[in-house]
Amino acid sequence: MLLAIDCSSASLETVIRLSKILLQIIQMIVPIGLIVLGSIDLARGVFASDEGAIKKAQMTFFKRAIAAVLVFFTSMGVRVIMGIVGNDAWRECWDNISAKESDEMVCNYQIDLNV
Repeated sequence: MLLAIDCSSASLETVIRLSKILLQIIQMIVPIGLIVLGSIDLARGVFASDEGAIKKAQMTFFKRAIAAVLVFFTSMGVRVIMGIVGNDAWRECWDNISAKESDEMVCNYQIDLNV
């Protein structure tokens, strides 16, 4: 099954740009959150001076690390799935809309919202 894509569509361009922005934000926030929450959990375990609490904190950190890795590679999963479902046209659309253009779009929306 092939997915037909019209790259000249303004709505498709907006969706792709917003998707890229969302993925970039998630890929920045998740590792930071993992470090902060993992540090808090491990510190709690150490301050409790209980071997069981330390082990529990380590397991929680390990589970969060696995979840963070899965979230971080979401964009790769999307590209693989779209490669199976769609043709090369979607990849050209995705690649031709750069992150810089996406950032400019966010700035333009912020300016428009403040007016």
